[in-house]
Amino acid sequence: MKRSRKTYQKELRRQEEPRKLGEVLLFVKFEGKRKQRKINEKIQSEISDSKEKPKEKNRKDTEEFNSKYEISEDRRKVRESSKNRELQRQGKRQKKKSIKQMEKGMLLLQKEKYRKRNRKNQPGEKFIMK
Repeated sequence: MKRSRKTYQKELRRQEEPRKLGEVLLFVKFEGKRKQRKINEKIQSEISDSKEKPKEKNRKDTEEFNSKYEISEDRRKVRESSKNRELQRQGKRQKKKSIKQMEKGMLLLQKEKYRKRNRKNQPGEKFIMK
């Protein structure tokens, strides 16, 4: 069966441009009425699948949300307890560090006092207080 040039060009254009129905993109080929009907039925079934009943969809969404929220609450509790433990450990470490620093400071002060005494007692040197 021969086709005219215009009809052939129209068919090519239709094949190149995708048809958009809802969220479904399909390249439609024009090869007969039966195939066209099958494609249309397929498109309609996909659209009806994507458009579920709103009550069921909302119920599913709320169930998913609730389950996720419960999981996240459990995780939060675990995280908080671990954070508290870490803070307690850090507090103990800081106390130990501060005690060590105080001890070091006291030792340094004592050493400086001894140095000053030794300098004073050396003959020929004068110790000047700053």
